[in-house]
Amino acid sequence: RLQVQVKCESPSQFIGVARYDLYLLEAEGSFSVNYFKGAIGLWYRLVIALAIALTVSTYFAGVLSFLIALFLFIAGFFREFISELALGQNTGGGPLESLARLVTNSTPTADLDPTAGVKAIQSVDTFFRWGLRRVMNVIPDVDRYGFSEFVAEGFSISPEFMLINLVTLVAYVLPWLVAAYYLMKAREIAA
Repeated sequence: RLQVQVKCESPSQFIGVARYDLYLLEAEGSFSVNYFKGAIGLWYRLVIALAIALTVSTYFAGVLSFLIALFLFIAGFFREFISELALGQNTGGGPLESLARLVTNSTPTADLDPTAGVKAIQSVDTFFRWGLRRVMNVIPDVDRYGFSEFVAEGFSISPEFMLINLVTLVAYVLPWLVAAYYLMKAREIAA
Protein backbone atom coordinates (compact mmCIF):
# COMPACT_ATOMS: atom_id res chain seq x y z
CA ARG A 1 0.00 0.00 0.00
CA LEU A 2 1.08 3.51 -0.74
CA GLN A 3 0.08 6.55 1.24
CA VAL A 4 0.61 10.12 -0.01
CA GLN A 5 0.45 13.09 2.36
CA VAL A 6 0.44 16.70 1.22
CA LYS A 7 1.39 19.41 3.67
CA CYS A 8 1.42 23.19 3.16
CA GLU A 9 4.49 24.64 4.89
CA SER A 10 3.78 28.31 4.16
CA PRO A 11 0.67 29.97 5.68
CA SER A 12 0.29 32.41 2.77
CA GLN A 13 0.18 29.67 0.12
CA PHE A 14 -2.62 27.27 -0.77
CA ILE A 15 -2.37 23.79 -2.21
CA GLY A 16 -4.99 22.42 -4.54
CA VAL A 17 -4.98 18.72 -5.21
CA ALA A 18 -7.46 16.95 -7.44
CA ARG A 19 -7.97 13.23 -7.82
CA TYR A 20 -5.95 12.88 -11.03
CA ASP A 21 -3.12 15.29 -10.16
CA LEU A 22 -0.96 12.41 -8.99
CA TYR A 23 -0.66 9.13 -10.82
CA LEU A 24 1.72 6.20 -10.82
CA LEU A 25 3.55 5.33 -13.99
CA GLU A 26 3.76 1.59 -14.53
CA ALA A 27 6.50 1.74 -17.17
CA GLU A 28 8.19 4.65 -18.83
CA GLY A 29 8.14 4.67 -22.62
CA SER A 30 10.54 6.31 -24.99
CA PHE A 31 10.00 10.03 -25.54
CA SER A 32 11.29 9.86 -29.11
CA VAL A 33 8.79 7.13 -30.04
CA ASN A 34 5.97 9.13 -28.47
CA TYR A 35 7.17 12.26 -30.28
CA PHE A 36 7.04 10.32 -33.57
CA LYS A 37 3.48 9.23 -32.76
CA GLY A 38 2.57 12.87 -32.15
CA ALA A 39 4.04 13.74 -35.55
CA ILE A 40 1.84 11.05 -37.11
CA GLY A 41 -1.15 13.00 -35.76
CA LEU A 42 0.07 16.03 -37.72
CA TRP A 43 0.41 13.80 -40.76
CA TYR A 44 -3.22 12.70 -40.31
CA ARG A 45 -4.29 16.34 -40.40
CA LEU A 46 -2.21 16.89 -43.53
CA VAL A 47 -3.89 13.93 -45.24
CA ILE A 48 -7.31 15.43 -44.49
CA ALA A 49 -6.29 18.81 -45.90
CA LEU A 50 -4.82 17.23 -49.03
CA ALA A 51 -7.83 14.98 -49.65
CA ILE A 52 -10.25 17.90 -49.40
CA ALA A 53 -8.06 20.16 -51.54
CA LEU A 54 -7.54 17.47 -54.18
CA THR A 55 -11.24 16.72 -54.47
CA VAL A 56 -12.34 20.34 -54.56
CA SER A 57 -9.65 21.25 -57.09
CA THR A 58 -11.00 18.70 -59.59
CA TYR A 59 -14.18 20.77 -59.91
CA PHE A 60 -13.35 24.39 -59.01
CA ALA A 61 -10.62 26.82 -60.05
CA GLY A 62 -7.45 27.28 -57.97
CA VAL A 63 -8.31 30.15 -55.63
CA LEU A 64 -11.88 29.01 -55.07
CA SER A 65 -10.81 25.44 -54.32
CA PHE A 66 -8.19 26.77 -51.90
CA LEU A 67 -10.79 28.85 -50.07
CA ILE A 68 -13.29 25.99 -49.86
CA ALA A 69 -10.65 23.56 -48.60
CA LEU A 70 -9.38 26.14 -46.11
CA PHE A 71 -12.92 26.84 -44.87
CA LEU A 72 -13.71 23.14 -44.38
CA PHE A 73 -10.41 22.44 -42.64
CA ILE A 74 -10.70 25.40 -40.26
CA ALA A 75 -14.36 24.57 -39.59
CA GLY A 76 -13.08 21.18 -38.41
CA PHE A 77 -11.47 22.90 -35.43
CA PHE A 78 -14.89 24.30 -34.44
CA ARG A 79 -16.84 21.11 -35.07
CA GLU A 80 -18.07 20.82 -31.49
CA PHE A 81 -19.57 24.33 -31.56
CA ILE A 82 -21.10 23.74 -35.00
CA SER A 83 -22.57 20.48 -33.75
CA GLU A 84 -24.16 22.22 -30.75
CA LEU A 85 -25.58 24.86 -33.07
CA ALA A 86 -26.90 22.25 -35.52
CA LEU A 87 -28.56 20.22 -32.77
CA GLY A 88 -30.02 23.29 -31.03
CA GLN A 89 -28.09 22.71 -27.80
CA ASN A 90 -26.43 26.12 -27.67
CA THR A 91 -27.61 28.90 -25.40
CA GLY A 92 -29.46 31.74 -27.06
CA GLY A 93 -30.89 29.95 -30.09
CA GLY A 94 -29.83 30.06 -33.72
CA PRO A 95 -28.17 32.94 -35.54
CA LEU A 96 -31.29 35.02 -36.18
CA GLU A 97 -32.62 34.47 -32.68
CA SER A 98 -29.25 35.51 -31.25
CA LEU A 99 -29.33 38.61 -33.45
CA ALA A 100 -32.85 39.40 -32.19
CA ARG A 101 -31.62 38.99 -28.62
CA LEU A 102 -28.75 41.40 -29.31
CA VAL A 103 -31.08 43.99 -30.82
CA THR A 104 -33.64 43.74 -28.01
CA ASN A 105 -30.92 43.45 -25.35
CA SER A 106 -32.41 40.30 -23.79
CA THR A 107 -30.46 37.59 -22.04
CA PRO A 108 -29.72 34.32 -23.86
CA THR A 109 -31.47 32.23 -21.20
CA ALA A 110 -34.73 34.20 -21.10
CA ASP A 111 -37.61 33.10 -23.32
CA LEU A 112 -38.62 35.53 -26.04
CA ASP A 113 -42.21 36.72 -26.30
CA PRO A 114 -44.16 34.40 -28.63
CA THR A 115 -44.91 37.04 -31.26
CA ALA A 116 -45.27 36.37 -34.97
CA GLY A 117 -41.83 37.82 -35.68
CA VAL A 118 -40.15 35.65 -33.07
CA LYS A 119 -41.92 32.55 -34.42
CA ALA A 120 -40.76 33.42 -37.94
CA ILE A 121 -37.18 33.89 -36.73
CA GLN A 122 -37.27 30.57 -34.88
CA SER A 123 -38.66 28.75 -37.93
CA VAL A 124 -35.85 30.19 -40.11
CA ASP A 125 -33.35 29.07 -37.46
CA THR A 126 -34.92 25.60 -37.50
CA PHE A 127 -34.41 25.42 -41.28
CA PHE A 128 -30.82 26.68 -40.80
CA ARG A 129 -30.17 23.92 -38.25
CA TRP A 130 -31.54 21.32 -40.66
CA GLY A 131 -29.12 22.50 -43.36
CA LEU A 132 -26.24 22.66 -40.88
CA ARG A 133 -26.86 19.04 -39.84
CA ARG A 134 -26.39 18.04 -43.49
CA VAL A 135 -23.13 19.99 -43.72
CA MET A 136 -21.81 18.36 -40.53
CA ASN A 137 -21.09 15.17 -42.51
CA VAL A 138 -18.59 17.06 -44.68
CA ILE A 139 -16.71 18.93 -41.94
CA PRO A 140 -13.73 16.88 -40.70
CA ASP A 141 -13.03 16.31 -37.02
CA VAL A 142 -9.56 17.86 -37.09
CA ASP A 143 -9.18 18.11 -33.30
CA ARG A 144 -9.31 14.32 -33.05
CA TYR A 145 -5.84 14.11 -34.56
CA GLY A 146 -4.11 16.58 -32.27
CA PHE A 147 -1.76 14.31 -30.31
CA SER A 148 0.53 17.11 -29.15
CA GLU A 149 -1.24 17.28 -25.75
CA PHE A 150 -0.20 13.68 -25.06
CA VAL A 151 3.40 14.40 -26.01
CA ALA A 152 3.55 17.65 -24.02
CA GLU A 153 2.09 16.05 -20.88
CA GLY A 154 4.28 12.97 -21.16
CA PHE A 155 1.53 10.43 -21.73
CA SER A 156 2.26 7.56 -24.05
CA ILE A 157 0.02 7.36 -27.11
CA SER A 158 -1.27 3.80 -27.27
CA PRO A 159 -1.16 1.83 -30.53
CA GLU A 160 -4.90 1.13 -30.20
CA PHE A 161 -5.59 4.86 -30.11
CA MET A 162 -3.43 5.37 -33.19
CA LEU A 163 -5.22 2.54 -35.01
CA ILE A 164 -8.70 3.86 -34.19
CA ASN A 165 -7.71 7.29 -35.46
CA LEU A 166 -6.23 5.76 -38.61
CA VAL A 167 -9.48 3.89 -39.28
CA THR A 168 -11.54 7.06 -38.82
CA LEU A 169 -9.11 8.94 -41.07
CA VAL A 170 -9.52 6.35 -43.83
CA ALA A 171 -13.30 6.37 -43.37
CA TYR A 172 -13.36 10.14 -43.80
CA VAL A 173 -10.83 10.44 -46.64
CA LEU A 174 -12.01 7.52 -48.78
CA PRO A 175 -15.31 9.12 -49.91
CA TRP A 176 -13.41 12.31 -50.78
CA LEU A 177 -10.97 10.34 -52.93
CA VAL A 178 -13.75 8.38 -54.64
CA ALA A 179 -15.52 11.67 -55.39
CA ALA A 180 -12.26 13.10 -56.75
CA TYR A 181 -11.82 10.08 -59.01
CA TYR A 182 -15.29 10.33 -60.51
CA LEU A 183 -15.13 14.12 -60.82
CA MET A 184 -11.84 13.82 -62.67
CA LYS A 185 -13.15 11.00 -64.86
CA ALA A 186 -16.25 12.99 -65.77
CA ARG A 187 -14.27 16.05 -66.86
CA GLU A 188 -13.25 16.49 -70.44
CA ILE A 189 -9.50 16.66 -70.68
CA ALA A 190 -8.26 18.61 -73.67
CA ALA A 191 -5.70 16.81 -75.77
